[in-house]
Amino acid sequence: PSLPCGPIVTRFYNNIMTTTTNGKATIGATITSIFVSREAAAPMESRQSVTLIPGKGIEGDRYALRKGTYSARFMYEPGRHLTMVSADGIIKAIKRTGLEPFDMEALRRNVVLRGISARAVNDMVGHEVRIGEHCRVFVHRQTVPCKYREAACGRSGMRNKLWDACGVSCEILSPIIAENDNAGGTSASERGLGGVRRVGDGVVVIPNTYKLERINVGIKPHGFFIRPANLTLEDVKKMITPPHMAALAAVWDPEGFQQV
Repeated sequence: PSLPCGPIVTRFYNNIMTTTTNGKATIGATITSIFVSREAAAPMESRQSVTLIPGKGIEGDRYALRKGTYSARFMYEPGRHLTMVSADGIIKAIKRTGLEPFDMEALRRNVVLRGISARAVNDMVGHEVRIGEHCRVFVHRQTVPCKYREAACGRSGMRNKLWDACGVSCEILSPIIAENDNAGGTSASERGLGGVRRVGDGVVVIPNTYKLERINVGIKPHGFFIRPANLTLEDVKKMITPPHMAALAAVWDPEGFQQV
């Protein structure tokens, strides 16, 4: 059987959760929903548990299957493996901006958290994060809302209103293995699995893991990370893909080019 990722005890410190060793700690961020989609634009499917595959994604999800909208080889970035978002952060931003509410699965994020703010989730960027007892991911960047998601949700202005609340993109790493985990034979890491994560698992930033140089956002231009309302004409121009580059991409990965 795969390694379980049970709930872990956490506390907040400077907007980032860190492990605690005292017996009075309380549960911090908790997974309340897990979603996967088998291919681009396919409906999101709710799961009570999923298996993480290091260097690939969530078993059965579009990006692990290389069927996601941005699965093209020329758009590769490790943070496509898994996405997390704070439900509390989304709800707060909706109330603050007056945006019409919608179901969390409409954002197409894999993991929905409660008990943590959007800011605290954003502060995970550059850190390794533990989920349950064994699962481990590295957070590469914020996951900003796109034009297509705004249109699909039917919420005009959603990109600007939820810009800082739409979660983070993560790379799945090998699991944390305790010495006694190998006693029974095959471990998750030996089978190439990153462990199982379940609804109810806790989420905690692993202390002393921040490394700016590990962050990999792929080929994203600078303007990609600027709120649409703040983009300048020059920013927009720099985000346009030159025709010759698009032609090369189409030749290199025609199937991926069609998905984009």
